[in-house]
Amino acid sequence: MKVRVKYSAHLNINGLDNGAAVDITSGTTVSDLLSSYRVRDDHKKFITAAVNGEKKSLSYTLNDNDTLFLLLPVGGG
Repeated sequence: MKVRVKYSAHLNINGLDNGAAVDITSGTTVSDLLSSYRVRDDHKKFITAAVNGEKKSLSYTLNDNDTLFLLLPVGGG
């Protein structure tokens, strides 16, 4: 299965090019995908995921040809 992964400029995932199509196995969740790129659990809690334009939890199971967008919200004042 293939999933296209895009992410905001504030998020940098080592080994994953922004906009890349990645191969995943059936049953892979957003969290599993992040773990495969060594994103730590304590960092994952800050990431917001959208799949095909809809906000999803990190436990969402990805499907073939999904587009995953990862956002790291930034706050300030």
